[in-house]
Amino acid sequence: GGHLAEANDTSTLGIANFTAALLNEDTKHYTAEQMSTALQKMGSTISVNNTLDGIRFNVQCLNKNIDATLALVEERIFNYQFTQDAFNRLQKQELESFKQAKSQPATIASNVFDKINYGADNILGMSDNGTEYTVKNLTLDDVTSYYNNYMTSKDAKVIIVGDITENEVLSKLEFLNKLPNKKIVLTAPEKIKTSEKTKIYLIDVPRAAQTEFRVGNVLDMDYDLTGEFYKADLMNYVLGGNFNSRLNLNLREDKGGTYGARANWSGNKYSVEYTF
Repeated sequence: GGHLAEANDTSTLGIANFTAALLNEDTKHYTAEQMSTALQKMGSTISVNNTLDGIRFNVQCLNKNIDATLALVEERIFNYQFTQDAFNRLQKQELESFKQAKSQPATIASNVFDKINYGADNILGMSDNGTEYTVKNLTLDDVTSYYNNYMTSKDAKVIIVGDITENEVLSKLEFLNKLPNKKIVLTAPEKIKTSEKTKIYLIDVPRAAQTEFRVGNVLDMDYDLTGEFYKADLMNYVLGGNFNSRLNLNLREDKGGTYGARANWSGNKYSVEYTF
């Protein structure tokens, strides 16, 4: 599901992000603190994140602790404990973050840039954090409903990197078969055409300490991890993709500025964009 699933009902915008956040909280047999302590003792980590079209469990552990760590992954997935107290705390934190964002030019620029590029009615132009209005009106029942509707083993992907063989690890993942095996159909967002006319948009932030610029466009390019997109991403790493790239070094070392300049080449199977 992820952020794309929210296109079906934008009144609950931010629910996927909220569900992932609650999956990092208490379970039936562990408080969040107890879970954190158990993981630290093994040198393991488990984090749950919302993505554009799904929810991702990220797991790291030593080989000798894989069984014990996966037991805690199973606990996170199936023995979740969506409590009202945790929901209220996360909701309050999220609402406070919206207030802070109004004073941060970088956040404002990114949000407006997405709306301009994709349109206010396109899910790609909407923040996966939701809005003050939608988050304020979310309920614990919305979280439970999202979990029940979108957690499935069908089309799920498991990616394993480490000193372990496929045969060794597959039997350890059989608990995933307890997930419902139902097909989730996501509506692909509308394809956005590259803008051919240059436009300048000014967002007035009174008494702002700094000014943030965004220059970019949606590109007519496919997201290909081995083709033109990959080559363009390599190019961008040198041009503006990291701190020591040409753009930033030119600004800071050659021109003596104390600010930053970056370039971002990003994409997914629905869109590709380039931003300075």
